[in-house]
Amino acid sequence: MIRKSILIVSLSFFSIYAIAECGSPSAPKLPDGAVSTLEDMLAGQKAMKAFQAEVVQYRACLVGIDEEVGDDLSAAQATIDAKLDEMRQLVLEADDEAKAAHEAMLAKYNAAVDSEAAIAGEFNIEIREYKAANQ
Repeated sequence: MIRKSILIVSLSFFSIYAIAECGSPSAPKLPDGAVSTLEDMLAGQKAMKAFQAEVVQYRACLVGIDEEVGDDLSAAQATIDAKLDEMRQLVLEADDEAKAAHEAMLAKYNAAVDSEAAIAGEFNIEIREYKAANQ
């Protein structure tokens, strides 16, 4: 019981800390597929991959994983998901302040997921435009 109480208090503090200390990555400048060269598109792809890695690191920071999550984004996301599951269980028994901090963290986390998906979608449009212009 004492361990669980400490974890709940830690969750509250950590969620507030994470929101304040984690820097959201900036979206990359995407190439215009209709007029870009192959080199431009490859540079755009490289920028997208770097952005996706930064977003995964940002989400890791939000859930309290301080160390670098590494280059394997699938493994990193699995670690993040496990931490989120742990936090979901703890927040069920938390006070209102901890629940509010958790909700604020989840809002930022979900915004990062949505942003990544939107930017990836935009890049896919540019890829289709590039292919159409270079057939």
